[in-house]
Amino acid sequence: DRYGGSGTDRFTLNVTGSEKNIGFLDVSNGEVSSNSVTAYFSINGGNNDDSEPAPHWVFSDAPVTLYWVGAAGGAWNDVNNWSSTPGGAGGDGVPVSGNLAVFDGGDTDDCVLTADVVVTELRVLGGYTGKIDLAGFDLTIEGSALTLEDGEIELDIGSDLNVSNAASTITVSGGVLDAEAGTVDLNGDLVISGGTVLATSGTFSIAGDLDVGGGGVLTAGTGTFIFNGASVLTSSGTAFANIQVGDNVSGGALTTADSLDVNGSVSVGTGGATAFDITDDGIYFSGDVDLRGLGSLVST
Repeated sequence: DRYGGSGTDRFTLNVTGSEKNIGFLDVSNGEVSSNSVTAYFSINGGNNDDSEPAPHWVFSDAPVTLYWVGAAGGAWNDVNNWSSTPGGAGGDGVPVSGNLAVFDGGDTDDCVLTADVVVTELRVLGGYTGKIDLAGFDLTIEGSALTLEDGEIELDIGSDLNVSNAASTITVSGGVLDAEAGTVDLNGDLVISGGTVLATSGTFSIAGDLDVGGGGVLTAGTGTFIFNGASVLTSSGTAFANIQVGDNVSGGALTTADSLDVNGSVSVGTGGATAFDITDDGIYFSGDVDLRGLGSLVST
């Protein structure tokens, strides 16, 4: 959106309540009153009051951090449920693309999605004991990380958790990531050092590494884990239902770091070059193994 006054005349934006955050603007000839406005990933078109004493415009390329302060069952997309400070007053903006959303012990009430959500990063920190319910909507993390230390993230039927950045990581050190009813598409790594991940009955796609260690628990469900990148799998005794190397759009290379237990099928996608390396590791399966189309198999 573009906002500007006429010529060199400034328009005045009266910001009531508290400081506000908003993104992807093109602002010129502007000034604010009462409270400052942070415009993230925005264009400063000139003749704004950003260099003057507050309250004023603040232009920033850094992600804005917003904290959940909603009541039980509150909607993610309600501006009153988010604050720029932990446990602070709401009304500071809804986390969207370019924002970091944080759930912590400052407010432990449940949150419900009422529309698809895109954020740069999501942190569910220790002390948050509530649940983030996707309620059939999609959650996309476009930045570096989804961190789960406590509480629960629940994917319902129709929900997709998409972590799209190749350098991204889902780190679970506590709490529960319940993906049993939805789908997961992870373009980076999944590290489970504590807590529990309940995998989907559909597809759980991973382009990076999968590491189950420490006190972490992965319940693999009845669906299929698809490894569609260069992946190292440390399963720590996890029994998988189905494993697929590559998908029908891209290839994949899977290397095991310990023994692999598959109660269902092992298959290969048709979308590109594939490789399966089980050097020094055993693979135990009780279903069908169809490796037709596999580019290379290494087992010594």
